[in-house]
Amino acid sequence: MISRSRLILLLTLLWTILFATARHPIIADEIAPLPPPSVFLPLHEVGEEWGEDEYAPVIAFGDIDGDGRDEFGVITDTTESDRVHVFDDAPAGFAPLWNGDATWGAASVATGIAFGDVDGDGFDELALTRKHDINARLFLYDDAAPSTAQAFGPLWQYGEGWGPGSWATAVAFGNVDDDPAEEIGLTRQATLNERAYVFDDAAAGFATLQTFGESWAANAWATAIAFGDVDSDGRDEVALSRVATINARVYVHDDAAPGADRSAFKLLWSGGAEWPGEMYATAVAFGNVDANPELELGLGRFAAEGPRAYVLGRGWAVQLPYVSSKGKVIKPITVSFRDR
Repeated sequence: MISRSRLILLLTLLWTILFATARHPIIADEIAPLPPPSVFLPLHEVGEEWGEDEYAPVIAFGDIDGDGRDEFGVITDTTESDRVHVFDDAPAGFAPLWNGDATWGAASVATGIAFGDVDGDGFDELALTRKHDINARLFLYDDAAPSTAQAFGPLWQYGEGWGPGSWATAVAFGNVDDDPAEEIGLTRQATLNERAYVFDDAAAGFATLQTFGESWAANAWATAIAFGDVDSDGRDEVALSRVATINARVYVHDDAAPGADRSAFKLLWSGGAEWPGEMYATAVAFGNVDANPELELGLGRFAAEGPRAYVLGRGWAVQLPYVSSKGKVIKPITVSFRDR
């Protein structure tokens, strides 16, 4: 209950604000922009009824019904019931829309979830990845738009031919060719052959556009994949992070549209080669943190010291000769600069 003194104080403040506003009306153009949020308040919570050993490793957003508002999906690490839960948007009260894949075997665990429009109809499809030794490791489900098709009906799956010990680690969507539909990116843990893939859209039958990692060592595998347009040409580039004890831990490849001076998916940049052997990249993402149209790269890493995450801006590095006072070229040095 509010005390008398506090009530008087609140009424005094309210009267002061009203009096000042009456004397100096606030004009819309004079209203200053809101400051950055100092707190994020809960809108919805999920998982209170889950078992004590269950947790949510990944959450993702996407507009699966075309109403302009995102729904969200969350996966759980359970091995006994539904692995994925999809919820409607806020105006719909975050009503449950779909629970899936309770029929997976006890040895199967969900590892990733993402939303993207693979058929160009304006409604996002849902992709799931899982850890398992048999059958498919990637599942693609239809959107929830009103149509003759079944909501969340299975569209495609991949990975049935992978051997034991090979499983999908992450999935993402991006548009690498600038057509109306998005492509699918997939990463996996494996000791040989491909560690990552880019598949074309539904109209192309999900044909394989590019694979990565065939030459990696047996102890190297991909942890994440992301798409983003870093050069403002309207097509997404591809970033990969990986576990490795030597050489680069993150790669950025060009898009799928070859040019006169470059090939499709050409390597644009790699980083992390200087990290100690026990450090590796855990995550990659793209976002725009400044006024430039090009996207920046976010990178997470596993390390016992030093930075655990980075935001990297687009730049260039050139090799310049280092010349001694006697005119002798000793070794090249690398000079880097940012795109401001």
